[in-house]
Amino acid sequence: MTSITLTVFRLLRVALAAPLAAAAILGGSAFGNPATARAAPEWDIGAYDNCMDAGAAQGLKGQDWDNHNKACCEKTGGDWNVGAKKCQAPPG
Repeated sequence: MTSITLTVFRLLRVALAAPLAAAAILGGSAFGNPATARAAPEWDIGAYDNCMDAGAAQGLKGQDWDNHNKACCEKTGGDWNVGAKKCQAPPG
């Protein structure tokens, strides 16, 4: 083999081993989901109200109304309370 080929193999070996070595040093997984800082979710109450108005205009009732309410809640960033069957602001 030529020296260029050996150099390429060495570089590939280092490039493939580096993420695993970094994970071992930092104590995490090289392939898992990285921890990211995220802002607290916000509930768009105006969008929720518009969604609910659209369901009311369709004349939804019973389980269809409950499903629509839950979908509107989740779509607009609210926190669905299963027991009370209502949408509420997400925890801050």
